[in-house]
Amino acid sequence: MKNSRIQEALSSVSAYKHPEKSIRRALFIKHLFLTLCFLGLFVVLTSPGRLEAKSAVEVFEQASKSVVVVYNLDDNGNRQQIASGVIMPNGDVATNHHVIQKAARLAVVYNGKSFSAKPRYSDQERDICMLEVPGLKAPRAVIGNSRALKIGSRVYAIGSPRGLELTLSDGIISGFREVDGGYFIQTTAPISSGSSGGGLFDEEGCLIGLPTFFLTEGQQLNFAVPVEWVLEIPKRQNSIAIKAQSNTERLKKTIILEQKKDWLGMLRECSLWIKAHPKSSDAWYCSGLAYSRIGDIPNAIKAFKYALQIHPCNSAAWNDLGVAYGYSGMKVEAIEAYRKAVMTNRNNASAWHNLGIQHQKNNDRVAAGESFRQALRINPNYISAWFNLGVTLKNEGSNSEAIDAFEQVVRLNRNNAFAWYNIGVAYREIGDSARAIDAFQQALNINPNYDACWMNLAYTFGLAGKNAEKFRTYCMAISINPNNADAWVGLGVDYYGSGQTDKAVEAYKQALSINSKNVQALFNLGQHYASQNKRETVRNLYVRLKEIDADLAKSYLDKYIM
Repeated sequence: MKNSRIQEALSSVSAYKHPEKSIRRALFIKHLFLTLCFLGLFVVLTSPGRLEAKSAVEVFEQASKSVVVVYNLDDNGNRQQIASGVIMPNGDVATNHHVIQKAARLAVVYNGKSFSAKPRYSDQERDICMLEVPGLKAPRAVIGNSRALKIGSRVYAIGSPRGLELTLSDGIISGFREVDGGYFIQTTAPISSGSSGGGLFDEEGCLIGLPTFFLTEGQQLNFAVPVEWVLEIPKRQNSIAIKAQSNTERLKKTIILEQKKDWLGMLRECSLWIKAHPKSSDAWYCSGLAYSRIGDIPNAIKAFKYALQIHPCNSAAWNDLGVAYGYSGMKVEAIEAYRKAVMTNRNNASAWHNLGIQHQKNNDRVAAGESFRQALRINPNYISAWFNLGVTLKNEGSNSEAIDAFEQVVRLNRNNAFAWYNIGVAYREIGDSARAIDAFQQALNINPNYDACWMNLAYTFGLAGKNAEKFRTYCMAISINPNNADAWVGLGVDYYGSGQTDKAVEAYKQALSINSKNVQALFNLGQHYASQNKRETVRNLYVRLKEIDADLAKSYLDKYIM
């Protein structure tokens, strides 16, 4: 409707060639303007926005003009530390607090010219400092919005790792580390020591954070503070209490221990942290993580609860509390915790995923599917969410949609044998044996010891009328796992169909020696003995079958006994 009205208005403009009076032209333009404003499209038509992200060259050309070098000097003017900084809209230079520690004086260098600087605001806890730099005239950074970032968003780090030369590195947002009052941005964009305090920019060249620390013990573990924290520093200044050791430093230590999987060391560090700062939600949260990793779930739950008493909006803590409840079999509490996690942060993809898993366990497929879709809205490359969405859709009987979900998994990881296996099962369910066979073979190319896949491939060969391939494949499944009772049953069916009844009976008996409750083996043996008129054996098999599957036993009774 809106498009047709716009076309009418525009066609009127083109048709209007010979106005008789100037006032008619003015009235028409006024009418057109009011029409477009009414449709809410005038701004779009007059000021089209940029539809594509800037190139790395364009980002660097724009953003690097607001990046400076920061020198930490001793009493004799010797350089103690070299770092980077970003010129903010008010003209101050934002950098990290650790950059200015133990400085006798500070200098900012821009385009080869040095300016004296002094701290205006300092926040040790968040590792941010604002420097007042009289006389510095340079382009200011354009402020972005870190809250609009998603996992997978492209970002650029610009700094001066060697003191004089601006450098650019790119990467993606790989996560958000939730802490009291916000979160650290985790990125794969490489950060070196001299780049601390420089800028982290989005695809439009807007400042979204300051690189603050990186972990040499881990791979691509680089962290930045969000730009919103930098803007908040004047308001926080009056309430900031400089502590002997900031939460950021404590957090860095625990992350290092977490990456090393030194859970006991992490627990000891958290104990010291809690002793020094008993009201630190981050300390209690990290303690909960350490307890959960060593399998002490009751203490993990207590620690997460303490963290949430201090900071009720910590979405990560709610999420991990849900995981701990799940391990304890507390399904209702787990779901409630996950719901709190997504209520406090609608973009917590992990919490949505875990909520979906819990719904899946409760056989609530609709809620599970919606939760997995929410996780994928936030992170379209979330492999586990795609996989579990596929499982949910397959269990619903929506095999075509399930195939689409599993194909997203193999798009992201072609070596996921389990996804290929499920693609094969789903294709078989919709009657496409050829594609099912191809998918099973893809899975077996990745994992040749996947006996369940061999068995399903054999069954699918049978549906496709490829009996020779079916027989060889059942034999392969048994050679991979001689204790696969279902494969023995399949081999027995194949023997029976080819008239080799003795071998079929032996195969069924072998299946029952592995699993005495294999109903298909019992049913097929009953069928054979009924054809041999061995009624007593048939009745005994019926009794065994009735204890396991009453419906199948009734069918057996009607066919072979009555």
